[in-house]
Amino acid sequence: MSDSLSQAMSLQWAFGFSSEVSNSVVDISVPGQDRVCYIAAHTAIIYDLVERQQTVLQGHCNPITCLCITEDKRTIVTADAGEDSMVVLWDAETGQPIQTIQSPHPSGVLAMDISKDGQYLITFSAGYSTDENSLGLEQEISLWDLGEEGSLDTPAAMGNVPAGDIQTCVHFSPETTAEIISNGKQRVYFWKTQLPLSKEFKYYSPPVSARDFKQAIGDFTVSVFIPGTMMAVTGTVDGDVVVWEEGQLMGPSARPTDRRAVKILRIHFASVTSLVTVDDYIVSGSADGNVRFYDGKL
Repeated sequence: MSDSLSQAMSLQWAFGFSSEVSNSVVDISVPGQDRVCYIAAHTAIIYDLVERQQTVLQGHCNPITCLCITEDKRTIVTADAGEDSMVVLWDAETGQPIQTIQSPHPSGVLAMDISKDGQYLITFSAGYSTDENSLGLEQEISLWDLGEEGSLDTPAAMGNVPAGDIQTCVHFSPETTAEIISNGKQRVYFWKTQLPLSKEFKYYSPPVSARDFKQAIGDFTVSVFIPGTMMAVTGTVDGDVVVWEEGQLMGPSARPTDRRAVKILRIHFASVTSLVTVDDYIVSGSADGNVRFYDGKL
């Protein structure tokens, strides 16, 4: 019996993608191949722009919530939220699964990023559960060591996010895997790992208020570090970016390496939906379809 007849249904082609998921389309092109990977509900799709062929990455029991790739574009990482959730690392060339993290969090993954060297994965839990007896779970942050055999059974480091603002975006620093930025609608957190001395995270959340900048500050959307600098930026629904800079002391308890908000810049006239770095440039995308390029000085 052929494979196609041995299954009740076999996915042949996927139309559309999960546009409501942030970063739901990534470029996996390498010399000689023009391809993208995108999310379509429970499935990830590798689409070859030249051959016009799809490779289907199936295995998730729930709609995929996160998608990221390694810098060399050889590995695709997907995650979902819900019961029986998992994180899957796929070979971008063959579409075959390489590694799997079963039930990384009780209710799945809401935000995720992979380090520049491909060794570490950072995940934030969805912060909720489909089990009515488990509602109100604290949101978790976990660091996974992808390079150590057997290390995917438990996180290399873990902690809880302070209550009050679910974190929906996370990125590693391009300079060091020990530093991470995340944001929810109201707060931005800077996290530092302490491996191998400790499995706990250190973190701080610098304050920012409309009074300081004499203007309203919209809900935060996405955050990213600026390569080659001590700065980071966070987009807002108003089209602004908040610029965070190191070395601006905020009080007697502040450390010299702590960052604070130093300025707010209007870069779009609609919500900033994407912030990525390409070489030394910052690329921003907005809800009205505009894409803009900035140098590290903004």
